Amino acid sequence: MEKLIKGWTLALFLLLPIPLLAGGYTPENQLDINYATRQEIEKLPLTREDALAIYNYLYYCSYLESIYDLRRILQIDQEEFDRIKPLIKVTPVEEGSEELSRRNAIYYRISQWASTEGTNEGLVDTWTDIALSPLNVNTASIYDLMNLQNVSPVDALAIVKHHQRAGRIAHRGELRKVPGLSGWGYSNARYFLRYTPKEEKKELHGDYQMRFCNTPFENDLMDVFQENTQGTSGGYASWNDRLKLYRERPAWTNKLRLRWGENLKLGLLTHRNQGEKLEKRILDLRTPATLKWYLSLEGLKWRGFSLQRAVLGNYMLAFGQGLVMENTDFFKPRKSGFSWDKRFIGVLGDLSRTEEFALHGIALQGSWRSLDGIFFYSKDKKDAILNPDGSVYSYIIMTPKIGNREREKYGLSPMRDVLKEKTYGGYLRYSPILGSHIGLSFYESLYNRWFDPQTGTVVSRPDKLTTMDSEIFSLYKSPGKFRRLYGVDFQTIYKNLSLQGEYAVLDTADSPLRQNPWAIILSGYLQYENFNLLALYRNYDLSYDNPYCRAFSNYERFKGTILEDQYYLSDPWYGLLYDNSVTPQAEEGLYLSSRYRIAERLIPQIEFDTWVRKADGAHYSRVVAKLEYRLIYPLRFKLRQKWQSRNWSNGLTPFSFNNVSTRLHLNARLSGYDDIDFIYVTTYTGWPPRPRLVDNPEPDGEHPVSGQAAQPSEAIGATFTHNFNQNLTLKAFIGIYDGFFWTFEDNEFLVLDGNSYRYWFSIADRLSPKLSVKFKYTLDRSLPRSYVDARYFNDPWGNDPDAWNVREFSPSFRLQIDYNW
Repeated sequence: MEKLIKGWTLALFLLLPIPLLAGGYTPENQLDINYATRQEIEKLPLTREDALAIYNYLYYCSYLESIYDLRRILQIDQEEFDRIKPLIKVTPVEEGSEELSRRNAIYYRISQWASTEGTNEGLVDTWTDIALSPLNVNTASIYDLMNLQNVSPVDALAIVKHHQRAGRIAHRGELRKVPGLSGWGYSNARYFLRYTPKEEKKELHGDYQMRFCNTPFENDLMDVFQENTQGTSGGYASWNDRLKLYRERPAWTNKLRLRWGENLKLGLLTHRNQGEKLEKRILDLRTPATLKWYLSLEGLKWRGFSLQRAVLGNYMLAFGQGLVMENTDFFKPRKSGFSWDKRFIGVLGDLSRTEEFALHGIALQGSWRSLDGIFFYSKDKKDAILNPDGSVYSYIIMTPKIGNREREKYGLSPMRDVLKEKTYGGYLRYSPILGSHIGLSFYESLYNRWFDPQTGTVVSRPDKLTTMDSEIFSLYKSPGKFRRLYGVDFQTIYKNLSLQGEYAVLDTADSPLRQNPWAIILSGYLQYENFNLLALYRNYDLSYDNPYCRAFSNYERFKGTILEDQYYLSDPWYGLLYDNSVTPQAEEGLYLSSRYRIAERLIPQIEFDTWVRKADGAHYSRVVAKLEYRLIYPLRFKLRQKWQSRNWSNGLTPFSFNNVSTRLHLNARLSGYDDIDFIYVTTYTGWPPRPRLVDNPEPDGEHPVSGQAAQPSEAIGATFTHNFNQNLTLKAFIGIYDGFFWTFEDNEFLVLDGNSYRYWFSIADRLSPKLSVKFKYTLDRSLPRSYVDARYFNDPWGNDPDAWNVREFSPSFRLQIDYNW
């Protein structure tokens, strides 16, 4: 590893001159002016003011059809025109429908959203939908604007107040001058807004997306599935071999969205996780395990009442800070509701991969004067773990999903669609003044079974339980076949300060409401042009078990419990309770986050979090410092330093740890949006002595060893991007990692662990304005690793060492096709 790092370091310095020379435009290396950034235009032999005039003309007025259109710009005289003429070229922008033009304009931006730390697939799909069917800035409500990615409540209020005062916002240039709108808010909002009413044309538009991939499973349970165990009929085989789970059936997703005019939308999704079978039948046709659809009627008005959305079928839903309701199958740590950690408040047709907590039925969202309301009803079947008496232990997200017939074949209890759930509820929000509201929320779920968390159903080794496992004992035990939640939330905005919060209660029906399990979140967001500060306090009761809660949390529920150790469970599949957990851990803490743009070239960020876990009283702390420095335009450094610990000051507890992680990026921008990105990661995690690390190196029991354990990890790699033209892009990566390593790979978030060389390349080609194809191929080649148990269960003599050598070769692929019309 040390030799490899030295080699990469040498290559890095040899390649440093490349970006420094990339901005030198010549008649042979001309700048395509219609697609140039402001920084690229500033590298032309012009004054900064004249370069800015060209940029503003292209950005706010019109693209160039001919190089001579530059003379229309008042600041460009004949002498300057003659000087830059041989250094630039004009590629005409293809004319097309407004929607196709908008898709082409934000194509690069969409790819960046999908590979940004803090985002997820569901949000990217939402942002893409809005960008392709943008909001009218002059009629959008403050809540519509607050739903936009990286647009703060302060930014949203500034926009609404300005168009109320001025009557309308006519174009982007006017939007940028809105008082109180930050540059960060403007640069993100502009992709989702239009400035004139859309022509009322009853035309059919739509898009289709297909994804096909066999990316390996990420969770630790897959290691258990690969181990050989004895079956009911004797003999040994792994679960992967029995059920043919390991990549014989790639994951397959199909999405179809249709839009008729501005008011009617239809969506259809079929999805199969890797390894799953085609189970369901519709009209005697076999379909993937997940089938979702929706029909949405939007934007209707009648006598002062506005119907924002009426959705039939599958829908996404969220209130307030996510304490009462947000239905997704995916956990997002530190989901504050700001920046990249947004949640879409309201109702939206759902074509995400959410299956367990999908809502299916009808949902209505409307407003009248100062009142906004949501009503919803859902009826669906859920996967769950059943106790021997037929009651429910808990919901469970199965990935992959295994049918009951297959489980019963191997003596396991059924889990697929064994719980019937009817859920109904609503949300009422009153806004006495612009930018302030108070909201009330409620939902009730009715079941066909009781909830009773019988620990013996899941845990086969109760002697291994610890204080952290009190999270398991605190699961919901229903007084009847129902679950009820109540909540109240608020928000107020004063100048550049936004305050918001939510309080929620789980009704157990056996005590006064004030004595029931509760949860609370309070936050404040302060914003200036180049500085912002977020402070967030949260406090969740240990018994606040709401399956639809997706509020702020560092860890998901059951982190550190016995559910992480599948070998202590009565069924290895029960490990998915932790691996796929999506509800927050019960904790009390304070989170601070700030971003300060000192200069255009220097942007530091800081995150500080300290909290106490309710299950065992453990103290956690997490500090992340980020620094982005641009030495010159083509060369950008990004440093991310993290310190995280649990009870580190108490070396006697066996559950403490200390983690230090450093991530260094060096990005070199070349011409034509080409770039080279180098990454180096080093992480160190240490633990104090603990019982399971105590052992005797000698069979006579002498000389016991008990020492500190450490898990260092390291990774280094480089990604190269080359644009052959405006439509064809090639990306390639080569690197090596030793230990734990998380990364974004061409719009995919991956968690890796091992000691491997890793290579991948992807090709993205827009074959036409309507059709694009992306293909990615990955090769993960692990280094040889020997597993040795020299003592063979501590026997003093007579046995050979138990050892083997392992080397894995793991190729995978991902194919995505997008078509729109």
